[in-house]
Amino acid sequence: MGYFLVYETMLSSVIFARNRWMKPDGIMLPTEATLFLGAFTWPGKIQENIGCWRRMYGYDFSPLLPLASRSLLEEPIVEMLTPQQEVTESVPILHLNLMIVEEKDIIEWKANATLKAIITARVHGVFAWFEVQFPRSKSDTKERSSKGEKKLDDSGLILSTSPEDEPTHWAQTIFFFNDFPLVEQDDRVEAKLNVTTNAQNSRLLDIDICWRHQPATTRTSGESSKGVQKHDDACAASVHTLFLDWKNSSYKMR
Repeated sequence: MGYFLVYETMLSSVIFARNRWMKPDGIMLPTEATLFLGAFTWPGKIQENIGCWRRMYGYDFSPLLPLASRSLLEEPIVEMLTPQQEVTESVPILHLNLMIVEEKDIIEWKANATLKAIITARVHGVFAWFEVQFPRSKSDTKERSSKGEKKLDDSGLILSTSPEDEPTHWAQTIFFFNDFPLVEQDDRVEAKLNVTTNAQNSRLLDIDICWRHQPATTRTSGESSKGVQKHDDACAASVHTLFLDWKNSSYKMR
């Protein structure tokens, strides 16, 4: 598996090997893979990479903000988030049965996601993580049960790269938005993804994400969220602006 599950055509290489060499009664390990999407908050990263250009050494560097923004917002980054940075629930956007999936299924694909906010916070973008499943043999299940251990179900062993699990080499793939809506608990962030393999280099990905903020209750841009501290986020619109229309962000995963 690669970052974002399908990056660098690692999965394509495995599919090629499976089709060419696996026996009819063979099995793929892992057998299934699922990619998830959630929304996050990270004001410190924005301030560190963008906000600092507003005033540095007593001088106004704000004309450099667009350039600084592009360096952070046009390419996803691979880093570890903490559970405290998760603003919404994560939902599955791609499920692959590795016994039967073909390369055409991952060269280009689309997904829709509705992310429900579990806290009130400013959303700085969305992040992706995945989990893969290894089947548990019947003999292993019986052995564990005989030792008094909890009986395992048919789902077997799960390797997860979620922020809520142990850190892994894959971390999470993070996509910063070009605007940062303030969402309240139970609001929704809707996202539409279009993922394609780069035409010039099959190891790379081109990812388009359209998103919008859907408040749970009707409120105007002038209304504030109680108990939420205002952050001086660089390049953010007004603290209380509602992003009801679809906004588009394009990323080059290099």
